[in-house]
This record gives sequence, structure tokens and C-alpha cells, in this order.
Amino acid sequence: MSTPSTPSFEGFVRPQANFYRLPITWFDTLRVLREQHERRRIVALIRLTEYVIKWTWGQGNFDGGVRLTLDELHSGKVSSRVDGTRVRLDLGTGLPHKTLLPTIDDALSFGLLTRTKLTDDRARVKNFYAVAQAPDDPAPAQPGPPFTGFARPQTNYFIVPKYWTDLIAGVASETLILSVEYLFRHCWNWSRVDEAHWLNVDEIAHGRLSRNNNNANPTRYDQGIAYSERKVRDALAEAVTREWIVWRTNYSYDDMRPRTEFTLRREGWAAGQHPSPPLPGVTEEQLQESLARHYAIIAPQQRFELSTGGS
Repeated sequence: MSTPSTPSFEGFVRPQANFYRLPITWFDTLRVLREQHERRRIVALIRLTEYVIKWTWGQGNFDGGVRLTLDELHSGKVSSRVDGTRVRLDLGTGLPHKTLLPTIDDALSFGLLTRTKLTDDRARVKNFYAVAQAPDDPAPAQPGPPFTGFARPQTNYFIVPKYWTDLIAGVASETLILSVEYLFRHCWNWSRVDEAHWLNVDEIAHGRLSRNNNNANPTRYDQGIAYSERKVRDALAEAVTREWIVWRTNYSYDDMRPRTEFTLRREGWAAGQHPSPPLPGVTEEQLQESLARHYAIIAPQQRFELSTGGS
């Protein structure tokens, strides 16, 4: 298992600056990529692509590229040298060179990134990487045609703090990265408001449900991150351990069944479990009676236990 974040991490704050944009189609693009290319693991591809996005779109550079060496992609962008020592601005992707080279090839061949080589100095070939962009807003990602690039992120994007690439530099689970990013997507969209949405495993895996009490058949905003609920559950448990997210138990208004929900841990929030929201018109005694009936008819192993990843 990769190393958890240090206790100094105090929670996320919706950034007003020092963020980069990911398109709303981010999760659909990665889902289609996995399906088209039959890839089971794309964590290196995610870390590389986001790192280039951070140093292009994150710098307000939506049309050009950024010069990055293999050393910088691995260990962090160099800002200067002091007494022969490189001063770096971040931790890079954290990917070893033997992984970086084929991952770069994949990002280029899949159409996620572009690379321009300057060879005016044959002794020092300069590589400039950019985000591949579609000429116009692309249609929703569908199996079949090759990916033609991301839409320019003027609208329909969500924001990610730039230090996120440092937090995930040692993460080996793409499901962990995408699960937290799905919470970024639904809490921090382009409206510049921090919305504390609490989502359950089903919603992160398959898409957030619309909370319309008048709708007997609720619809979903999107298709989620498109990983199995088991993988999402394990990823969320690790994110809680890293103190990136928090959880609470909520109860539906119809059957009072307990449901575990997650959201980003905000700065100043305690880690771990948070109190359940109150139910209007339902007393604590009624709630406990309903729970007792519920637990009396289900097998003990079906109860949610965060420590074991149960549901």
C-alpha cells in the first residue's frame, strides 16, 4: 500500500487560485479509453495527464505546451538551481522512468496529450507537452471512434487544487484517485461555490442521483467513475484513512435503512465519522426501533463496517 498522507493535512479548501481544471467529460473519457484499449490499469496515465494539465491549463495556457524533462516528470518541475541543487516546485508524477516512457507513448497514442520536439540543439532535445484539444466541443464519449481531444475548459469543468498532484504522486490505485476527484466534480464545479454533497458508494460508482422527492424514478447526473462498487468501497476506505474524505450514516425517508455517505474533508473538519443528519418528524426512539427491525432481518455480515469494507 502506498504511504498515507501526513497528519499535517488539515482538509481541503475550495481554491480561489492555484487550481487546474478537469473537464466534466473526464470520467467518461477514461471509461471509454479503458473499454476501447482493454486497459485494466490506467493509474500512471491519469497521473501523467493531470500533471501536464496542471502545468498548462493550470497556468492559464490553454493552447500551448510546457517544457518538461523526464527528470521533471518524475521528481517535479525545476524552478532554479542553488549551489548545483535543483529547486523543485512540486513532487512530479512520482512515476519511475521505466513506467514513464511507455505511459508517455500511451498518452500520445490515445490522444490525451501532444508532444512537440525542438531539435535545434542536437545535444539537448527539448520536449513540450500539451493537452490534446478537440477543434470544437466534442460529442459525449462513446465507444467506437477514436478520442479527438478535450474541449477547451471554459465551461463544464470542475476544479482541482494544484497540490493534488503531490498527494497522488505515490498512489497506486486509480479508483482512489477518481473517487476523490468525483467528489471534487460534484462539490467544486465552475459555479465557484463549495457544495457539501454527500454521496454513497453506488453514486460514486454509477452516478450521483438527483435528489428530487417528487421524482419516483430518480435520474443520475452522469455515469460515475464506472468502477465496481467493491473497488469504490475499498478506495473510499483508504481515502478515509488518508483523511482526505469523511463519512456519515444517513437514513432514507422511506425505509429508514442506514446508508453510508462520503464527502471531501474540509479544512477544520475532524477526520473519520461525522454525525448523521437529523430526520424531520422522526424521533430518536422511532429511529432506533426502525433500525432494530432492519438489523433483525439482515445477516450480520451485510452491515456496513468501514474497517472491513463491508456495505
